[in-house]
Parts: sequence; structure tokens; C-alpha cells
Amino acid sequence: MSKKSKIIIIVCIVLVILVVACLLIFNKKEAVVDNRFGNYSEEEFREVENLINTIVDNGPKESSIPYDYIDASREEYDKLLSTEELTFQFAISDLINTNAGNGLKSYIEVLLCNQINNNFQVGFSSADEWLTKYKEYLNKTGKDFNSYDDYARKLLGIIA
Repeated sequence: MSKKSKIIIIVCIVLVILVVACLLIFNKKEAVVDNRFGNYSEEEFREVENLINTIVDNGPKESSIPYDYIDASREEYDKLLSTEELTFQFAISDLINTNAGNGLKSYIEVLLCNQINNNFQVGFSSADEWLTKYKEYLNKTGKDFNSYDDYARKLLGIIA
């Protein structure tokens, strides 16, 4: 075998290794980034969003207390709690994507997350404060994370 043939073979092997490495890297990234809608469809996410928006829109405008809004739309709130995983996946996704910056809507989403995920319970005065504390909790190692926490960790790119 000539020197030129050996060089061509070595270059081909190196190229194949580089292509395989790139494919593995890109496939791993896709596995880390969860589907935009978790385990659900876009339509199901929209239904949850519509129920939350109904609570916000139908609440007593003279009140700034989130619980008054929930009481005014108890049927919608209970419906959200009847689909815990779906509601949590929507709410935590929205909180992370907006950095809990949607005022009353974010606060109601936090209340839903807090009621659904009993693994993380903490006092808070704002949705932003709750989200900050939850992110800190999720970044700790050695915790006994449940499926809700695992989902939030995936969204945040925290893989154990």
C-alpha cells in the first residue's frame, strides 16, 4: 500500500470519527431539551392556558388577592387540579419562559405548582421569589426529586 493510500485512509477515518462525534453531540442536546409541550399536545397546553386566563379575567377587579380570583373561578381551578401533570408542565414552563413576570397569572401558576408538587414547599411573597427559590432547590444535588422536579430540571437544562 502506498503512502498516499495510507494518508487517504487515515483522513477518511478521522472524518468518520468527526461525523459520529457531531451526531452524538447533537442527539444528546435534543434529548436534554424537552418537547415544548412536555408529554402533551399544543392543544392541551392551550386548554390549560385558557383556564388560567379565565381565572385572571373573571376575578374581582377590585381585588389584588389571587385567592379571590381563584374563588371566583373555582370550577376552572379545580379542573386544572384534576389534570395535575399537564397543569404543572404548562405552569412551570410558562413561569420559566417568562421568568415569572406575568403578574397575577404567574402568581396563580405558582399556587398551582405549589399545590400539585408537594415535594417543594416554601414561603414566598411573589411568583419571582418562588421561582428563584425553586431553581435554587433544583440545582442542589442529593435531593429526592420527584417527576415534577425532574421535568423542571430538564426545562432548566439541569441533568443529574
